[in-house]
Amino acid sequence: MNRRHTFAIAIFISLYIFCLSLSTGVLTDYITSLFSGTAIFISLFLQIQMFRRVSPPLKTFILFFIIGTSSYLLAEVTWTYQVLLLDNYPIPSPSDIFYDLNTISYIIGFIYLAYVTSQRLHFINFLLDVTIIYKTIVVLLTVYFFVPQFKANGFLPIEITMATLYPALIILLNIAIIICYYDKNFILPKKSMLIFFLAALIQLLGDTLFAISYYQSSFTAGSLLDPLWSLTILLYGYGVYSLKETVGNLTEPSDKMPSYLSFKSSMYRMVLQGLCILLLVFSVIYAGNVVLQITLVLTIILVLIRQILSSLYIHQLLQSISTLKVGLEVKVKQRTEQLSKKNNELLYAFEQINYMAYHDDLTGLPNRRALYDKMENYKLKQQPFTLLFIDIDKFKEINDTYGHMCGDEFLISFSKGLTNTIKNEGFVYRQAGDEFVIIFEETNKDIIEEMMRRLDYFSKEPFLINEQEVVINFSIGKAQYPIDTTDITKIIKLADNEMYKAKKGITT
Repeated sequence: MNRRHTFAIAIFISLYIFCLSLSTGVLTDYITSLFSGTAIFISLFLQIQMFRRVSPPLKTFILFFIIGTSSYLLAEVTWTYQVLLLDNYPIPSPSDIFYDLNTISYIIGFIYLAYVTSQRLHFINFLLDVTIIYKTIVVLLTVYFFVPQFKANGFLPIEITMATLYPALIILLNIAIIICYYDKNFILPKKSMLIFFLAALIQLLGDTLFAISYYQSSFTAGSLLDPLWSLTILLYGYGVYSLKETVGNLTEPSDKMPSYLSFKSSMYRMVLQGLCILLLVFSVIYAGNVVLQITLVLTIILVLIRQILSSLYIHQLLQSISTLKVGLEVKVKQRTEQLSKKNNELLYAFEQINYMAYHDDLTGLPNRRALYDKMENYKLKQQPFTLLFIDIDKFKEINDTYGHMCGDEFLISFSKGLTNTIKNEGFVYRQAGDEFVIIFEETNKDIIEEMMRRLDYFSKEPFLINEQEVVINFSIGKAQYPIDTTDITKIIKLADNEMYKAKKGITT
């Protein structure tokens, strides 16, 4: 609760108590009716506002609260009629039916939410937990407190039943709220649950005090119990209204194990159930009451059923986990295969991109980038090498005479012939256009001259261009690292210059 709402409720209750303290006689009854009715209408207004804003299952939950609060309104109207017009308030009376219906509606609301947010076994366990604890508390209170006190004051059994039924229902509501609070599957936020619990606790206090004062014949209308009940009904309304802060962010129902089925919570639950059985055993030994004996037997049976169902629930969870594990393993395997396939595709794509980056797309020979990388590598390793720069003579005439397509086919054939001539003794690169570069990891004069003789022989072989044999000449320039230069950026320039000298018939 934020400060503004807390302050408003505190002002309302304080004003209620203040007016009661100043009033007497019939005026007290009218003030009680006025403030009680106002509290009910405020609570109904808040609940209806939230009912319009939410969707199932919260809408149904709030509907039960609206029904319960409306029943409380009818109970107050009936009670006021009895007090103001008939000047008596017998028990049982018609108003008791509406008061009981009020609490029953609230209880059904929480049971409904527990049902829609849980698996079937989970829900049955919830009901058994509520029943075991509730039955023990109510039976012990009834046998040892309410029945003896009421009988001592001459009350009939029907009067005893009606006087104690309402507090008993409030106890049931408190137990239901507590169990729902510790259930992670439950979709209401903790803040709202705490407000509901506070309201039910205050209501239990008020109705217990009413039952005690009634059997002592000391109850009077307009007592401080009336502001207490009005506070309760306001808190129920505000508890519903507090859901507005979390609409859209509510915890989704899940299939995971509820928190109170965890090992720690299971131990607490078993201890609590054991205490219930022990209390009943001692009570049977002490009093020998038939009701207590029957209650003890039923409690033991319910606890056994609860443990069996818990074991069954856990067994189902383990089976679900096993099934999920198998399914997960299959999915992991499939995903691994998909990722492996994707990885292979990416590797292939990378290799293709890398190949395209370092190779000429027409001839398939390594390109200029590959050439410079090769020379950089030789420089790092201090590897001497010889570079031959080759330029095809009058290649433009081939393109002009036979067309660019034939020119491309010639370049492909020329690059293959060049590679076959060099074989594995050197590396052939396409520099650009009709320019090619050959690198030998040698600077030995005899070996280089042998390579030059092979190239000279290759230059005399005819090429088939457009079904015609054509002899194509080419010019060669030579430069050596590190004999001619240690700068690899200049070595191609040197070889290019030598090639142009050869093309012009200049010898060195």
